[in-house]
Amino acid sequence: WRFTTSTELDLESGGISRTESTHHFTKVEADFNDDGKIDFACNAISTSFSGEGLIVRLSDGEEFKWLILNEIDRGAHHPNVGLDMGIDLVKPGKILTACGKGYSECGIDEPEELDLKVPSILYFKLESASSIFYWDRSTESFAHIPISV
Repeated sequence: WRFTTSTELDLESGGISRTESTHHFTKVEADFNDDGKIDFACNAISTSFSGEGLIVRLSDGEEFKWLILNEIDRGAHHPNVGLDMGIDLVKPGKILTACGKGYSECGIDEPEELDLKVPSILYFKLESASSIFYWDRSTESFAHIPISV
């Protein structure tokens, strides 16, 4: 994985200007797992396939490890494509999920509302669907839930 270059980053993609964010909606920092250490999340370009991913440098209290939360592989027929997805920071608090907003029926384990205790990652396609990656204390891992479709 590697960081994006300026040519891969379309600053006016999808009707929203990436210039509205100091990091162009490509990286955020916060304590995602509530261990007292600042973690780092970013959209990155794959060095092994034509695509991008959401990766996180997460502390376990002692060391940092890299996690891949999402990958988008566009296939060999789409080489050298730019970054489609954006990320932003979600502050702790109550957030309605996609099913809580009435976009779909809630699944068995899908809540209508999240009560976030720590900062989380908003993951979105500009002018399209969005979701949240949040730390689930019960599983000690990231969980993922749509908030719009």
